[in-house]
Amino acid sequence: MRFLSLVSQYRVIVILGLTLVISALVVPGYLSASTLGLGLDRAATIGLIAIGLTVLLISGQIDLSGGAVFALAGIVSVILQRRSASSLPRSSASWSVPWQAPSTACWSSA
Repeated sequence: MRFLSLVSQYRVIVILGLTLVISALVVPGYLSASTLGLGLDRAATIGLIAIGLTVLLISGQIDLSGGAVFALAGIVSVILQRRSASSLPRSSASWSVPWQAPSTACWSSA
């Protein structure tokens, strides 16, 4: 009885734990440092958007453009990075970062 009450009280944590365990068993290399770092990076980006939309929802407004802006910023970021890389010699293309990239890189999902 106590176990069921703990599971029902912490059900989100239990589901997250089960998801991590099942993913680690099914996908090789899932618990590597790079995969976990990438997940935290994506969570931070989505969290920033969620904070902005939460303020709107608390005030009684609704805004459906958050996802569209997120996708558009990622597309613009990739286009700017490809254009700047194609204008430089091949040897220095990996070092080229346009001046617009820092403002849009945090929104990039591509």
